[in-house]
Amino acid sequence: MDVLEIRYENGHMTINIPVYFPCLQKHARKLFPMIKRYCTGDDRAALGRYLFLLRAFLQAQMETGDGFSGVPPDWEYGSRFVTYSVTEQKSLYKRADSNYRLYCKLEVDDEWMK
Repeated sequence: MDVLEIRYENGHMTINIPVYFPCLQKHARKLFPMIKRYCTGDDRAALGRYLFLLRAFLQAQMETGDGFSGVPPDWEYGSRFVTYSVTEQKSLYKRADSNYRLYCKLEVDDEWMK
């Protein structure tokens, strides 16, 4: 999933998932309720899986220096995070973890977790 289309009454929004996430909490708090309300179940499930894998990748990268041990080998999004410094990786992990936790807390889509 690279692009998420959100269509609502007054217009639409296109989110480039690999570029947008991990995002600041204030942005996630605005976006996730819209996703819950206006996106299909498949799109919500794909975003939930992406957030889960992003968090696992960044955590594994911080712990072992090799982020690919925490995600499937065909996960193509991890290569953009490899060149970041340790401080930047920690910051990205905190954002990814916060995004994932908020996504689960708001129960945007709990079907993909089962």
